[in-house]
Amino acid sequence: MGIQSQVVISGGYPAYSAATIVELWMNNTDNQPYFKLLYRTSDVEDEIYPITPKLYECGGKAYCKLDVFRSYAARTKIEEPDMEKWCSTDPRKNAAISLWSFSTIAFILMSYSWSHI
Repeated sequence: MGIQSQVVISGGYPAYSAATIVELWMNNTDNQPYFKLLYRTSDVEDEIYPITPKLYECGGKAYCKLDVFRSYAARTKIEEPDMEKWCSTDPRKNAAISLWSFSTIAFILMSYSWSHI
């Protein structure tokens, strides 16, 4: 979409707490849907920047035709076989490790407390 230079930091990724907001708008004059893309750089900065004008396909306009968004979404959509790989996680695997860690820490704290009574 042409906005990498605006949102990507030196490590190659946006900041961990960055956020992208997509607003859907309906133009009552031509009855066509448009979108507006906003970007928040981090949780430290409260400013939300409109980046729709920076999108090459939107020609510097504040609102862009929804077909541009649909086209980009179609090009970047994850294929069905990959969906399983990217979206399936078993929380029970991590839960067992967390429970063991919590139990161990709790036992150490209780042992320490009892030894100082």
